[in-house]
Amino acid sequence: MKNNILILCLIGSSSFYQPLFGQLSKGQGFLNGSLSFYNKNDQSITGTKTSSNNMGMSIGGGRFFTDKMAYTLGANLYSYKDEGFSLIYTAVDSRPNGQPLFISEQAATKNEYTSTDLSIGLNRYISLKERLALVLSGNLVATFQNNDYTEQVTGKAALNISSKRQYYALKLNPGLIYFLSPRFGLGGYFGGFNLQVEPKSDNNSASAVSGNFSTSGVLGIGLSYFFK
Repeated sequence: MKNNILILCLIGSSSFYQPLFGQLSKGQGFLNGSLSFYNKNDQSITGTKTSSNNMGMSIGGGRFFTDKMAYTLGANLYSYKDEGFSLIYTAVDSRPNGQPLFISEQAATKNEYTSTDLSIGLNRYISLKERLALVLSGNLVATFQNNDYTEQVTGKAALNISSKRQYYALKLNPGLIYFLSPRFGLGGYFGGFNLQVEPKSDNNSASAVSGNFSTSGVLGIGLSYFFK
């Protein structure tokens, strides 16, 4: 919600006459990056508790091969850690009618997840106002994920599950960039089209293809620096 408000403020401020500080031209290079942090603590009605910590970092850059078109390279690093307690149910016996009898136990859980994205793509810049431009972005993305899950019930051996995933995607996203100074721009990307292919691996018995179209709003805000 805060990101949406920020974008609306940028659009509103661009309605005043201001010179275009970001002079985009062929041969010009740029760098961009963003950071995100998130922390959340929950307690359910059953008394279970969880604590989540997320961190993301995006770095990239590119170069204009025409006055409005640029190729891009980027990397996105994301980590997620969730710790807490939850109830698990274990079958210990059978009732006379054959139905299993379960007992509930509280288990300490930890879920750690990391993801790395590597991308190559094209950006098309379309001027809207003196300082505001629409950015149409298309990227080919390779994603590598690792997940480690631990479940520990007091007095019992811990359950450890590790998994890895690797998939590739075509992503088409519109965005906005607002020039704060001659060399700095503040940008955000909206939901768009995503086509994903996950090859056959130890985790899935066959290749999988999926696609979606999202209009969920701004996904992230980042700062760009444009070289002379």
